[in-house]
Amino acid sequence: LIFLFMMSPVFCNAQLSRDQVITNAESFVTFSWTAGSCNLWNGTRCSNAKIFSAPWVKVGVNESMPYCWGGWSSITQFNTAMAGCKSAGQVCSAAGGGCSGFPSAPLSCAGGMDCSGMVTRAWGLTTKYSTTTLVNISTPVSLSSVQPGDILNIASSHVRLVYTNNGS
Repeated sequence: LIFLFMMSPVFCNAQLSRDQVITNAESFVTFSWTAGSCNLWNGTRCSNAKIFSAPWVKVGVNESMPYCWGGWSSITQFNTAMAGCKSAGQVCSAAGGGCSGFPSAPLSCAGGMDCSGMVTRAWGLTTKYSTTTLVNISTPVSLSSVQPGDILNIASSHVRLVYTNNGS
């Protein structure tokens, strides 16, 4: 049984505006960066993990932060990881994808972010939250009340940041 929660952030410190949350998220979607051949890992072992870079990454200029299971790299951390020949993302996940039996990549092996890493950065948090722990810092709202910056969360599975509510 899967429960979908629509949630609005509750911040203890200075609250970000919804526009700032969206701006934060967009910065990871629109940023350009350069990959070298050393950033394209294909089953390389690192810290007992089997690392596979995001398949869309190419040598040269790329746009958008690549997926990295367990990751929540800032743009600066990601650029440092790429300069250090770390993997551009890590597409192995709990679902497997050729990586069954291997743990997620530590940030010492790869740069990028997963879905909850994106929410963590968009919400301006200083500690990474997972799909399981985001419920501890948010308040459920009805789907009809969802606004930009809110999340749609399935604990232990996936979370999405709401950009707009088109009513459907």
